[in-house]
Amino acid sequence: MAFRGGPFDGLKTPLTWLAGIVAVGVIAVAIVMLVADRRGDAEGETYANTRQGFDAVAGPVNGIFAAPVRWAGSISDYIGDYFFAVSENRKLKKQLEELQPWRDQAIALKNVNARYEAMLGLRTEPPVELRTARSISDREGPLPDPACWMSARGRASRSEIR
Repeated sequence: MAFRGGPFDGLKTPLTWLAGIVAVGVIAVAIVMLVADRRGDAEGETYANTRQGFDAVAGPVNGIFAAPVRWAGSISDYIGDYFFAVSENRKLKKQLEELQPWRDQAIALKNVNARYEAMLGLRTEPPVELRTARSISDREGPLPDPACWMSARGRASRSEIR
């Protein structure tokens, strides 16, 4: 018996209708799969071992396929950094030109200060040793205007403030 002579011979569905029905079916299956996913449930642990096994196998494979993407990203970063360096050099040269007068003025003031120090006989070498201390003033104490100085070394000394 030939296949052409069946009862459904005259029934032909348009291709767009058939594609639409298949798309709706796939969307329905996807929604059911999303709703039935139980990652947080205690009952969902039956799939956890399968997922872990799949992730253990798929992890290195994903790493192999991701390597060329990482390489392409690093190449594009290198090229971007190269062009960024060119624009950064332009900005720095412009900034250097703007700061050149300030440098010249600082050198001139340093020379003036050196002349004043020589003229007045000031000597700053060797540098004076500086210490940091905290002053605690007690106006209501037993001594007239006493103060306690706490140095950075932790020693306390009393001196009278006049």
